[in-house]
Amino acid sequence: MPYINDRIVHDADSHTMELPDWYDEFGTERVKEVFKKRFAKSQVGAIESFEALPALHKKKEYRELNEKELMLRKNYQALGAFDSKDRSEAVDLLGVATQLIFPTSPNVWLEDLEHRDDMEFLYETASATNKSQIAFCNQDPRLLSVAYIPLADLKEAENAAKEALDLGAKALLIPWACPKNHSTSHVELDKVWAQAQEAGVPVLFHVGVADKVLPKAHKNNGLPAVADFHGGEENFRSISYMAISNGPMQALSLLILDGVLDRFPSLMFGVIELVQYGYLVLCVN
Repeated sequence: MPYINDRIVHDADSHTMELPDWYDEFGTERVKEVFKKRFAKSQVGAIESFEALPALHKKKEYRELNEKELMLRKNYQALGAFDSKDRSEAVDLLGVATQLIFPTSPNVWLEDLEHRDDMEFLYETASATNKSQIAFCNQDPRLLSVAYIPLADLKEAENAAKEALDLGAKALLIPWACPKNHSTSHVELDKVWAQAQEAGVPVLFHVGVADKVLPKAHKNNGLPAVADFHGGEENFRSISYMAISNGPMQALSLLILDGVLDRFPSLMFGVIELVQYGYLVLCVN
């Protein structure tokens, strides 16, 4: 019996957990090389432990516990974390109608690249990320792919959105942090919003890295370092919850007050992992 069996539920915050070979099909040689190097610096284990995961997930004794341990296995251990066929089984067992599926490690990477100077590599990485994400979701209509659209280059943002929508992306994820050289609400980005509105596809923010909002000195409190909650690439702690709302709030404020929502009245926005309904209504009013 599915875990949820008495109501219709749409899962709005699901993720892929990317392995070192995630970009092997769609990434350029540079994207593949740099991504694999990132795992050598990972906080969640050596690259060899990641490479052993597919074999672990295929073991008979591991699969026999798929249903029993459905809600216990997290991150890379979870059913369907990186295998799309297993993800369909996970959706069956969960009982959700759909899953909106975000990238995980690429989000952190792309947010960093957004504020560097190599725009070609940024959009190269975004394209490979989106193609990989869409391919993961294409085999099951319940899996709704989220494509990352960098906003750092005003012209390339338009092209990235077009490519993602043409490939079948079901939502466009944009960075909550303002681009380095212009506003999230810059009029040249109207070409991105126009495409999303015409396609009937929402534009999303996902709460990001709290340490980009918190003062750098906040960790210097004379106490032992606090461990990360879930062993991810970010050092996510209780104080992080106090900061993660700030970025999306600022971005939404720019979009509202600079008239983007007036120019595109049917454009849909969402903030994932954060309830800001009251804030948004206040701004609109």
